[in-house]
Amino acid sequence: MITVLPENEQSAGIPKQVDEDISLALSNAAPGNPTRRYSTFRFHWRPIAEGLNVWLDALDYAHANREPLPGGSVAALLDLLPDSAAASLQKLGTPEQPVSISPYFSRPKSVHLLVAGESSLQGLSSKWRIDSKTRRLYPPGQATAAATEPLHLKSYGALRSAVFVEANTLLRRLPSTNFPANLGSIEYYRGATGDKTGLKVVLLHWGADATIRLDNPKSDVLEMTQFFRDPQQQAVLFHGYGLETEGVRLTLNDSTLSAFISEYANMLDTSGQGRWLRGRFLRYLLQSGSLANGLNIYDAARCAELLQAAAGDDELRHNIARLAQRWDSKLFNDTLEESYERLLTSHPLLTARRIEKLQERFAGMVGVAFRTVLETGLREVKDNALFLRYLRSLIVHGVAVRLHQSFVLLGHGDEKRVGAHAHLPIEHRAKNDDSITVFENGGHGDGTARTFIENVEELVNSWREGFLSRCPNATEDQAVENFLSNPAQHQHWRGRQIRDVGELTTLGAEIGLTTDDTHALSTLARLLNGREWVGNEPFDFFDIQVEVRQVRKDSEALLKRRPQLWELLTSVVQRARTADPTLPTLVRLLRAFETLPEERQEESLSPHARLAEQALRFSGSLCVDGCTACLYNPTGIVADGLEEASLSRQIMSEFSHFIYGN
Repeated sequence: MITVLPENEQSAGIPKQVDEDISLALSNAAPGNPTRRYSTFRFHWRPIAEGLNVWLDALDYAHANREPLPGGSVAALLDLLPDSAAASLQKLGTPEQPVSISPYFSRPKSVHLLVAGESSLQGLSSKWRIDSKTRRLYPPGQATAAATEPLHLKSYGALRSAVFVEANTLLRRLPSTNFPANLGSIEYYRGATGDKTGLKVVLLHWGADATIRLDNPKSDVLEMTQFFRDPQQQAVLFHGYGLETEGVRLTLNDSTLSAFISEYANMLDTSGQGRWLRGRFLRYLLQSGSLANGLNIYDAARCAELLQAAAGDDELRHNIARLAQRWDSKLFNDTLEESYERLLTSHPLLTARRIEKLQERFAGMVGVAFRTVLETGLREVKDNALFLRYLRSLIVHGVAVRLHQSFVLLGHGDEKRVGAHAHLPIEHRAKNDDSITVFENGGHGDGTARTFIENVEELVNSWREGFLSRCPNATEDQAVENFLSNPAQHQHWRGRQIRDVGELTTLGAEIGLTTDDTHALSTLARLLNGREWVGNEPFDFFDIQVEVRQVRKDSEALLKRRPQLWELLTSVVQRARTADPTLPTLVRLLRAFETLPEERQEESLSPHARLAEQALRFSGSLCVDGCTACLYNPTGIVADGLEEASLSRQIMSEFSHFIYGN
């Protein structure tokens, strides 16, 4: 536990103190992350200060404990960290002023939070001011330059973290279960009251990334990164806590995993899925490489998306190749701009102003650092040995997510109090460890692990029945695809005016839905009967979906891979703008949006944005290669923002078939 002291809050006339779970408290106190958890109307936070700066209040450090680092030394700790994290810490500072790492970590007993702003009938407001040019924050009452703007309380911050696990195999226990040996072996750790469990976990934080929004619609966000400094010296100070807890460990079968990777990689050489995964691999390399060079993860994510899209375009691909051979700042800026204008104008996190900010951000020394990231990424994405490690990482991470979910479900636990740990091969290139640990994030646990072990046979059964790759959104996607891919039956199906549940179930069976997939029937009902009015014009959902699917098929033929979601939506809008005769419904829908009153066409409600929103609803791809309904659940195994590029439902589906044959 830890004591949280929110500024200006009182309880019974004395300063308010909240005893909080330490993992939750530190997460809420991430720099640049306003939270209303500790007040009914005030937001509290720890402000972010870019670069190497102190995180907590001086009083918090005065009462904190100093505890030994995992591994017993700085060198051992760096070896245990993910490669990108270790590299980022080693590159801090300059030759003239090097930055070291403190030989201990700080275990806070308290966290003082400052008032970030408040909520009232007039809306959200803050007295903190931000200078976007100097990238500096000013507290209330401090004199500022005229160019500063107020903080928007919808800003967001996330910690850079890592989990360290030490398992004493002498204390491990083996559950009585028929867990398939070709998948791996499972063991668990538990102890009697006060006894050793054999499972030690340390969770440490050394920095944070934040998206700082300005309270001005015409201003862009600031992406900022802070590394935590020891208040006593010019050194990085890790913050966190250690505990002895209960949990389970799954060690994947090396022979099975290697055999599958070899077979799957051979199949990828002649498929569009191979190009898709190479693109995701490039995105992962750019984002993790940016982390390794101390760059902001959110800036890196936007650049990676733009460059991934450019790498899949026949014309812009040549720009990427030229940048790999010889860095050219103008060509880099032109590539970002063209990639946005031609391929990603419908991306909700990208605007023309944001592209300009990225171009400014990646100028100077930041641009030099990103040049190294890009050159390395373009070289490594072609490295087949590294690509095999990436594929292996997709499986290890995917299985870890599914084990984490099963642990929570079958153990009847709280997902916020359950953590996971794994060494992904692409992030730990000097290690070959396919073990996954899922643990309770509390001393000696609360019974979740024990309940999970009691129900472990349900894990075996659910995984055998397809849980490793099952996704309700993917089932709906496949139902729609099966329906739309049979045009000879469209007139017959639509003419039946299916509204009765029994008739809908019969239709589901005709397109291949099983009795376990009945949740997809509502999607079919909407597809058959749905209609929307824009002004005085009706638009059938069926007609919109057919044309969006046609754009997707055309894009797949052009790209030789499936398009990213925002590539698809951008293509829909651009083809409708040019009055593509093969898309009469989408062209008519855009024109209908253009006839709406002017005052309703500002900001995100422009006709093009409205059409993109409709195309998103009818894209037919709720789960392209993973989504929040299946794999995109934070477990702490990778840094915030890296989940999408390090998970693939498609490869999990193939792996499940390889293991179980289902």
